[in-house]
Amino acid sequence: MPELLHAAAVVPATVAACCTVGERRARAAAVSVAALMLGAMLAVALAPGTTSSLLGIAALLAAAALTSAVLRSVRTGGALPGQAAMWWHRLLGAVAMAIAMLAMLLGHGGAAAGHAAHGGTAAAVVALAVAAAAAYALGTALLIRRMLRASDGAHAAGPPRSAVVEAVSMALMLAVMAAVALI
Repeated sequence: MPELLHAAAVVPATVAACCTVGERRARAAAVSVAALMLGAMLAVALAPGTTSSLLGIAALLAAAALTSAVLRSVRTGGALPGQAAMWWHRLLGAVAMAIAMLAMLLGHGGAAAGHAAHGGTAAAVVALAVAAAAAYALGTALLIRRMLRASDGAHAAGPPRSAVVEAVSMALMLAVMAAVALI
């Protein structure tokens, strides 16, 4: 069952990456972050195990580092208005995904699971992953609501559909990953 859910998580990861790449004003950094996140999901889905999970976690942390660098330029005026919220969403998504991957690794055996079983560390990381997924889903709903409210003006074009689909896809992917961690 976990293998099926791993494969199912690749679908929203792919949709989110396609939305990022397909944006009219896609930045190289956004495409790189999407590629790192998709690569992490593919690594775990195609070759489940300790090595692929650790590579996936490393890729997600690299995505988080890249995203935080972009956020620094956003704060100093290096991006279009309204982009900061999506960059924060990507940053928090990368961190939450890394937590979920660690929870999946600790919960499904391997050398790391044996060492982490002492003191209930694995259960605590799984609980953290589920809480992160729930908070991320709530944050996604608030982000979409904010984007839609910002476009309520008579002359506003509304948020790009790709941004809404990307946000929802990332939240769905994280929910699936949290479900895998619980199994």
